[in-house]
Amino acid sequence: DDDGTLDPYSNIVNTNNATYNTPLLNSTKWYRVVVICSNSGLFSTSPSYEVQFKPLPQIIITSNAPACEGLSVNFFSVNNAPGQSSGNSYNWIGPDGFASTLSNPLINNASAINVGYYYLTISNQFSCSATDSVFVDVLANPTLTEASHLDVSCNAGNDGVIDIDALSGLAPFLF
Repeated sequence: DDDGTLDPYSNIVNTNNATYNTPLLNSTKWYRVVVICSNSGLFSTSPSYEVQFKPLPQIIITSNAPACEGLSVNFFSVNNAPGQSSGNSYNWIGPDGFASTLSNPLINNASAINVGYYYLTISNQFSCSATDSVFVDVLANPTLTEASHLDVSCNAGNDGVIDIDALSGLAPFLF
């Protein structure tokens, strides 16, 4: 424009091809596209078009999985793109109808129905979206059985023994 102020545009020059591959563009700048066509010494210039490239979110997504059955699964997410730490919306979906609009949701009392992929779509302040996923596994709790025991011989004694077997679950176990 010709309002006397310095325009925030960058020129892309020396392009004489019918197609043009853009270089890495900066999302904080506006670009003006003008097409000049010459044929047999005659020139024609198109109107200029203002273009701003809006950046996508850069998702970092994790969870505390695998989680033990009955405990909580915690999700953690952030939009790591420069200048996008605020103004984001979050949309989570997952197994068993899981849905949340929190950035860091949780599942209480996790069980086998919660195993699977959880998908997060972040939309930023530029109305651009990106999606990523994280896999959650929920481990079955072990079943404890008494294999054998020997009672303490006298009150306050320390000669008793109990042998407990852990069935199912994932070793190592803490007793």
